[in-house]
Amino acid sequence: MRQWVNAMRRLLLLALAASALQAASIRGAVVENMTGRALARTRVTLAPVPGSPGPTLTVRTNLNGNFEFLALPAGTYLISAARAGFAPVEYGQKEFRSASQPIVVEESTPVLLEIRMKRFAAIAGTVVDENDVGIPDTNVVAYRDTQPPQLVGHATTDDRGMY
Repeated sequence: MRQWVNAMRRLLLLALAASALQAASIRGAVVENMTGRALARTRVTLAPVPGSPGPTLTVRTNLNGNFEFLALPAGTYLISAARAGFAPVEYGQKEFRSASQPIVVEESTPVLLEIRMKRFAAIAGTVVDENDVGIPDTNVVAYRDTQPPQLVGHATTDDRGMY
C-alpha cells in the first residue's frame, strides 16, 4: 500500500510539472518613462482580445515594478497599466490614444515586457500685481496651440494668487 501511495505522489508531481511547463506566462516591469525608475503598486490588467478565449486578470507590481501572469492559456492578449499621477497606457502604444500592440502567447513560451508610463503634466504659477503681491480670485485659462485655439483647462487663483 505504501508503495502505491508513493507512486501516486510521484505521478501527481509529474502531472503538475508537465502542466506548469505547458502553461504560458507573461512577466514584465513597469517603469517611469523619463528616468526608467520602477513603479511599485501599478495596476496591470491582462485582457483577451475581444472574440478570443482567456481570462481577464489584474495584478499590482511589486516594489521593483515587476508583475507576472502565470499559467495562461495560449491566446492573444492586451495589457494595460494604470497608476495615480500617470497617464494610463496599453502595451505597445507609441503615443497617448494610439493603438496598442496585442501579445500572442503560445504554450510554454514565456513573454517578457517593459511598460513605460508618462507622468501627467501640470501648469502652475502665481498671478501677481506690480508689487509682487498675489492677486486672489483671478481666472486663469490654458489653450492648446491649434487653429483655432482649443481650451484645455482653467483655474482660479487662491488667496495667495497661486493656481
